[in-house]
Amino acid sequence: MREEQNGIKVLHVDDEPDFLALTKALLERENEEFSVDTATSAGEGEEDYREVSGNDHP
Repeated sequence: MREEQNGIKVLHVDDEPDFLALTKALLERENEEFSVDTATSAGEGEEDYREVSGNDHP
């Protein structure tokens, strides 16, 4: 069983690394409950989503 997590998990996917870094910083500064993970491709984002959620659905 997965351990209950506090806060709000956000996955932001964009192929521009500089934009990802800026967005992550702004979101986490805006709300301390946000935990932002980033990915530079849809495949990487899907992999991260499955890892965090434990969900095997596409």
